[in-house]
Amino acid sequence: MFNVNTIQFIITLITLLLIYLVTVSLAGLTRAWVAKQMGDDGPEEAGFLTLNPVPHVDPVGLLITFLSYAMEWGLFGVFGWGTYFPIDTDAIHGRLRSVKVALALFSDTLCHMACAITGLVTIVGIFGEKAVRLTVDHAALTQQLSHLSSLTVTVTFIGVVFIYFNIMLAGLSFIINAYRTLMKYLFENHPELFEYHGFLTFALLLLFIFFFAAPMRLLIVHLILKGASIIAYLLGLGH
Repeated sequence: MFNVNTIQFIITLITLLLIYLVTVSLAGLTRAWVAKQMGDDGPEEAGFLTLNPVPHVDPVGLLITFLSYAMEWGLFGVFGWGTYFPIDTDAIHGRLRSVKVALALFSDTLCHMACAITGLVTIVGIFGEKAVRLTVDHAALTQQLSHLSSLTVTVTFIGVVFIYFNIMLAGLSFIINAYRTLMKYLFENHPELFEYHGFLTFALLLLFIFFFAAPMRLLIVHLILKGASIIAYLLGLGH
């Protein structure tokens, strides 16, 4: 027989799977679409200009998503990623090239932030100021919303996890994109560094993530809260 904790654990894993598929597909599609608009057709030709989750799912990133939760890090510590594909900045030309390149490189980060803001504004519209106190723990959320139906609690839980997961991916994608851009510049201007390619593109990247993931996540949270507050105010929500 399944006990309550086991059922809640299974519900959370299913929720994570659904949110992972939706999130990485939206971000991957956005990155491929923006790249095409800026002049790089590579992502489209590689099959990323689609909402089909298959090309966007990174098996290791999905596994890490599950393991990071199963290891009792909690949803605050969930860590994962989708398939990364590079942007050919040399294919981007024309006026405001620097702006176009930046948009193409960081479009997935902006997509994650937009998803988190949309989710937060929606929850604020439903629960008002109580939204900021909603937890990502399913059992605790059930107690917080004990006056609501189980279906409403489950949908709310999905929304809250969606927000947190996109916050995590926004910070992670920004670090990865910024780091890979830096490495591309270094290799092009200092070819002698290419002999350290393995270390610079993998080991050092892990160190960057380790040291900058937490502060970047805090910055993303601040920006998302500010953005959501402004939008909610303009829409007359949360009063």
